[in-house]
Amino acid sequence: MKYRPDFPARYTSIQEARNHCKAFLWWYNHEHYHCGIGYHHPADVHYGHIEGVYQTRAEVLGRRLPP
Repeated sequence: MKYRPDFPARYTSIQEARNHCKAFLWWYNHEHYHCGIGYHHPADVHYGHIEGVYQTRAEVLGRRLPP
């Protein structure tokens, strides 16, 4: 988190810190493609949506899924 370009040097209040962390965690879990989990969103892995995402990717790329 601290290596992100928008990470502030200091927060002016606890509420500012909470708001920043809330926005960061949303981005990380729902928008960020994580290389360690096959370029999926962490939320997709957590909630078991990988098969659907994998199927959609295969269709878009015109590939056949292995049996």
